[in-house]
Amino acid sequence: MRRQTIRLALSLTLAASALIRGTEARASDVPAGPLEKPKPQGGEPKPNGVIAILGDGTRHWAAVRSLAFSPNGRALVSASDDGTVTLRDPGSGQAIQAIGGRKSGDDPVAAARYVGGAYFTLAFSPDSKTLIAASSNKNVMAWDATDWSNREPLTGHTDGVFAATFFPEGKAIASVSDDHTARIWNAESGKVERTIPRPGEYLSALAVSPDGRTVALAAWDHTIRLYDPANGLEKLVLAGHEKGRALALAFAPDGSALTSAGTDGTIRVWDSRTGREQRVLTGHDGSVLIVAYDPSTKILASAGFDGTVRLWDASSGSPLRTIPAHSGPVLALAFRPDGQTLATGGTDGLVRLWDVAGEPSSDGSSDQAGAIVAVAFSPDGTAVATGDSAGHVKLWDAKEKKVRLDLEGHEGEVATVAFSPDGKTIASAGADTEVRLWDTSDGRPLAKLAGHKDTVAALAFTPDGKTLASAGADKSIRLWDLASNEARLTLPAHTGAITSLAFSRDGQSLASAGKDRFVRFWDPAEGRKGFEIEPDEDDDPDLLALSPDGALLATTGHRDLTVKLYDASTGQPRKTLAGHTGRTAAVTFSPDSKTLGTSAGDGTARLWNVSTYQTTRVYRLHRPRGEISRLAYSPKGDRLATVNGDGTSYLIDPAIAETEEEKAESEAGMKRRGNRPRTGTTTTPNEGEKKTQDKPETGESKPENPAKQ
Repeated sequence: MRRQTIRLALSLTLAASALIRGTEARASDVPAGPLEKPKPQGGEPKPNGVIAILGDGTRHWAAVRSLAFSPNGRALVSASDDGTVTLRDPGSGQAIQAIGGRKSGDDPVAAARYVGGAYFTLAFSPDSKTLIAASSNKNVMAWDATDWSNREPLTGHTDGVFAATFFPEGKAIASVSDDHTARIWNAESGKVERTIPRPGEYLSALAVSPDGRTVALAAWDHTIRLYDPANGLEKLVLAGHEKGRALALAFAPDGSALTSAGTDGTIRVWDSRTGREQRVLTGHDGSVLIVAYDPSTKILASAGFDGTVRLWDASSGSPLRTIPAHSGPVLALAFRPDGQTLATGGTDGLVRLWDVAGEPSSDGSSDQAGAIVAVAFSPDGTAVATGDSAGHVKLWDAKEKKVRLDLEGHEGEVATVAFSPDGKTIASAGADTEVRLWDTSDGRPLAKLAGHKDTVAALAFTPDGKTLASAGADKSIRLWDLASNEARLTLPAHTGAITSLAFSRDGQSLASAGKDRFVRFWDPAEGRKGFEIEPDEDDDPDLLALSPDGALLATTGHRDLTVKLYDASTGQPRKTLAGHTGRTAAVTFSPDSKTLGTSAGDGTARLWNVSTYQTTRVYRLHRPRGEISRLAYSPKGDRLATVNGDGTSYLIDPAIAETEEEKAESEAGMKRRGNRPRTGTTTTPNEGEKKTQDKPETGESKPENPAKQ
């Protein structure tokens, strides 16, 4: 239940970071100066085994939950679901260094005290010397903002902390947790001075008034309650979000108003002294997740699920401007103390800076290049193709790590790329529903294949290169004759979006996985369905891979965080592999079929011995977590390519040995999870495996009726 609550807090209680703006506004008379170069912390070296990084790498690996400018204007920090806090240049938004999350070389036991789960909100002390962050690890984390070293966290909450901020004088800190309490701490001693309990009632947002005499809490009973922090007594109850819940609170810097916003799509402005509702602002499409005032109290900013930021005249409520800020929900807002720049962050992992009076002043995530979302090796291994969120297909020299060709033509994200077996053609597809073919020698467009009605998520060539299969959100598989570039078969293959395709080595069978949780095998010549793998309660296959020797099918995405292996000719379960601590995402076989590569949302990629089902290597690519959504072996097996949550692709050399530190960490991880050492990292047979052992396999499968075109 508590984990479910934390996940709800991740998605709903985003807006507490608005309280940071109160501190910024009060410090608006402090002139902004140049960024002071932080003391070096040894840099951020590439993870062991990584020999190259493709892409810009300035995004967070997951959603940006909070942003804060220091009151002196000299620093900007961002917090993310990837478990890190990043220091940025306040003028450009460019990342400088990670100041949260564990780094290589940290003692695992000691580091655990300082490593948070997801960081929800950030706040600077009024003197800009301390930074705090609310964390799902039940603590309020703290750093010295002069050298970014760890300070002792505030401990005492019994569930995730989703909001924390300083009082105006900097002597006290307020925090709110999923343990149904708000707490006021002595900022110097770290001791709790007062607890405001809300038994049985979850809280969703927090704000402290500019004079420090009021603490505002939004509760799941659709109310906003104002408390006196001196005695913990309730002063006022505000009711207005009866059709939803308030997710965001922000006091006006002059103390005249309290603004709330929430799931009902409204922004409500209240007289902070009397509790009278002054006005209701509407315009967002969906939940409003965060609100913030500029330091002068002239502008109110709001953002939400619709990906836009809206600026309002704070005195009249008149709309001033709508900014299409992010490709997904906007979770974070922060005004710079001079009031001229607004920073935004969202689920796309981007941090962007906007000139309040005009156009974007900068993009701290260099969005021009787009985030890499798809990757594939050429058949000879000399090139890597990537597709990105900006609609580009890029062909990289695998040795020089430079872009050979930058192919433009898609409108929207390129979700999948594939090379033809002869290496002369790249196929690409994505959000614009079109499949495009490109000449790999000069980037010349060869064909545009139209027919899908929604995003295309998967492509696969037959081994002879004569047919291309495509599939996606329209639930269909289309088989294209590449001699004529016409679709020769359309299969209504799944009742949910199709996420993955793979041909057998002889081209006589095509495997597909869909959001309906089924894996199905097809005869690509006639369009007949062969057999299917019915899901059990934990099965939720996302990506699949067929071993080059034709023996095994591997699937990922399952709810129990495992990778599942099946007999590729019958669909009978062979083994369930456990070891990842996040939901598995990608899977790939080595060319000799002896090694299986997997990746997950735990920031790791793993290699498994296919004969013994043992983990042979763990690549820790991002700490403490991060999505590695794609993984691909090169044709020679001497490289692995990933697609990472920050929009980059790593090229990994499997020949680079594991360090002694990594070996020790792996063994420690096994012991913490109660597992045996690495040589025994396998699971017992599941029910399907037991059935397979009890019942001899016939090697036969009964074809079903042909799929209707």
